[in-house]
Amino acid sequence: MVAAMVLLTLALRSYNLTEWSLSDDEYWSWQDSEFMTWKNVSIRPLYYALNHFVVMPIVGMRELGLRLIPFLAGVVAVPAIYLTCRHLNLRLTGLTTSALVAVGTWHLYWSQFARYYTLVFLFVLICGLSIIGWMRERRVGWALGVVGGAVLAVLSHPSALMVIGCQIVVAAFHVQRVGPHKLRWTWLAAPGLLLAVGVWRYAPILMDWMKAQESSCCHTGVALILSLVNWMTAPVMIFAVVGMCVWSFASDDQHSGRIVATGAIVPTAIFAVLSNFGAISLSYVFASAPFYFLAAGWLAARIAQGDAPVGMRRVLLGTTVAALMGGNLVGVASHFRDGGRLPHKEAARALETMIEDGDRLVVEGTGYFAFYAPQLAPLELPYDSTDLKSIVELSGRTWVLAPLVERAGYGYYERQFASVYRWLDDSCDIASEFGTPRLDFRRNFLRLYACSTTP
Repeated sequence: MVAAMVLLTLALRSYNLTEWSLSDDEYWSWQDSEFMTWKNVSIRPLYYALNHFVVMPIVGMRELGLRLIPFLAGVVAVPAIYLTCRHLNLRLTGLTTSALVAVGTWHLYWSQFARYYTLVFLFVLICGLSIIGWMRERRVGWALGVVGGAVLAVLSHPSALMVIGCQIVVAAFHVQRVGPHKLRWTWLAAPGLLLAVGVWRYAPILMDWMKAQESSCCHTGVALILSLVNWMTAPVMIFAVVGMCVWSFASDDQHSGRIVATGAIVPTAIFAVLSNFGAISLSYVFASAPFYFLAAGWLAARIAQGDAPVGMRRVLLGTTVAALMGGNLVGVASHFRDGGRLPHKEAARALETMIEDGDRLVVEGTGYFAFYAPQLAPLELPYDSTDLKSIVELSGRTWVLAPLVERAGYGYYERQFASVYRWLDDSCDIASEFGTPRLDFRRNFLRLYACSTTP
């Protein structure tokens, strides 16, 4: 069954891996990987260093090279969950959690996206489970898992520090209460040292985020929590929250449940609060995702440990896991229609044949076209319609390529380009649209406008 899950994970994450258009932050991943300097990548160097020194000399920095590390980390996470849980005597929990991660839309999306979040997911998961293992057995192997997982996770992205720090604090209080005297002071000092390093290293970065509170990139407060539920799916989140409560307060292994609950709920709450003061992307909360999946998988596994006959327990377990896995079939199917991103590759190829000498091209995100069609030399779409009007009023024809996005009701671009959209609709003709209709409440289209000084 684990082998089947790995094959399913591999199939889902390799589908159209190199066909999806480069979008959003993938462009910056390409730029920072190919032209890497340690100053540019100093707070999250692991992914860029692997790209620059390992991947780029072998396969280059096109779609495959950029997405290879996230893809591999996404696939490895599934057997890693099972193998680690098996060593913790949570074999069935490992199996059910692996199944949920294999088809999890959020994990699937980041496994095909050229960023570092599946690395964070993998290493935070290993660190958190190793903390549980060390608290149980005090073995050197678990200690190495804690240290190695923590270091690699934080080098992948600083959002991991929030999760790991919260879990170490809980573990420290547990050891201080029940552990040997020598270990008590060690575990009490560890959170203090971790906090000092975190404040010294990341406080300046957090202050910069505070300056970008009105950025259109990010969710705020309740919207962040609802978006988390949307990505994780409501059935998985319900099982996760109930599983954390039961595991933490009504099981024989309460300290493990509290480590899992702390790694999920506390960082999510902290990021939700911080989002009201600065630019906090939902992707930062992805570091907590392993423990939501783990709690949901744990509760699903408990269903197979009742007093019913073995056959009935297997049917109940299979039905429960299938229901949780199928909670977002529409989202998975939609993902495979457009990759969850804007079709810049399709638009660039079409515009190469449409633009004539003397024409101007204005786009949102000039970097995407520098990747696919550098010869077009587009201008950046301004936020103010007055600036766009001054460009259009120059001699010659102007083409404007604007994002037409709906993301489950959340206005991603509408706030930033509100006046530009109104002016384009009133002053220009719609020449074409690029994109594939989805099956859910999302849309990732690019609309091409033809603008002229002639009324």
